[in-house]
Amino acid sequence: MTVASAPASAAPGAYASNATRAPLRALEAVSQRCGLQRHRLLMLLGAPGSGKSTFINYLTHCLAEAALAELEEAYACRDTWLAKLPDWEHGPLIPIRIVLRDFATSEIVAKATKGTPKLLFDFLRASLDELHLGEALLPLAQYLRNGRALLLLDGFDEVIGQTTLLHVAESVRMLVQAYQHSPVVVSVSYS
Repeated sequence: MTVASAPASAAPGAYASNATRAPLRALEAVSQRCGLQRHRLLMLLGAPGSGKSTFINYLTHCLAEAALAELEEAYACRDTWLAKLPDWEHGPLIPIRIVLRDFATSEIVAKATKGTPKLLFDFLRASLDELHLGEALLPLAQYLRNGRALLLLDGFDEVIGQTTLLHVAESVRMLVQAYQHSPVVVSVSYS
């Protein structure tokens, strides 16, 4: 797995360490020297089956448990979950995980004429509604606005079709620009 991180203003293909790619263990992706501690945007690159989605799920789980423990004022439990993320200094961010393959194949994207952040929020709302958690959308948007959320976008390479890819890419780009205080992780496979 390779980690590429760059400031939001960097050109595509820019990397954190002198425009090079360095293979990393999955959890090193969040460490101070190469990941979210230095850059708000992080791209996980790896071969199919290399553990990108597993890492995204693990990060989501640890942060969700830490945030829940903080909500319950169980600070020792929160710290135990955060300790599973080496050098993590962001605190218990609220993880918002979107599987881009599912987003891309949704009716929301199929009906779209262009990509917008609203498409991602509509998809998130529909996903939450399926779980009878629709009321969570507004607090999640507030967490994103305040930099208290981590947006995890899994499987950018799994988006199929030129128009669909364009809509998804536009939606992601605009959302990242709109919520500049929250970190973002995008996973992409290469062959």
